Amino acid sequence: MIDLTQIYINYGLLGLFLQSFLSSTIFFPGYVELLLPVYVKTFDANMVFVLTSVGSILGALFNYGLGLAGSRFIKNKKEIIKKSKKWLDKWGDLSVFITSFIPGFPFDVIAIAVGIFKMNIKDFVISMSLGKAIKYALLIYGTDFFLRIFLGV
Repeated sequence: MIDLTQIYINYGLLGLFLQSFLSSTIFFPGYVELLLPVYVKTFDANMVFVLTSVGSILGALFNYGLGLAGSRFIKNKKEIIKKSKKWLDKWGDLSVFITSFIPGFPFDVIAIAVGIFKMNIKDFVISMSLGKAIKYALLIYGTDFFLRIFLGV
């Protein structure tokens, strides 16, 4: 079996970006959060933050596109979309923000769902990007702080 983790690490920052993108898609579920200490210890925390956030955001947009493309294949679409639209109008932005913020949460499923229900792309990008950026800022800069202060790395 191929050890993808080792491949990602061997490719350095490109590997981080690829891991972040791929683990944010429905096809390669994974958790980039688990390897962040290795990357933060090896590379500049700012670069790790940017590449992780951008890769993860692009992966979520890919999933949104899959959902949007797949929405035409759903039966009883009018009923589902009507109910979903009502729910998205009320809670959509907040639910996207919260679920994209939670480490380890399978956000790829949410991204596909809001694509299927045709959530406004601008609202999706803003709430998802904010959630992911804040999550990775806390994880990366928290890890960097811990490594420098407590471990002297």
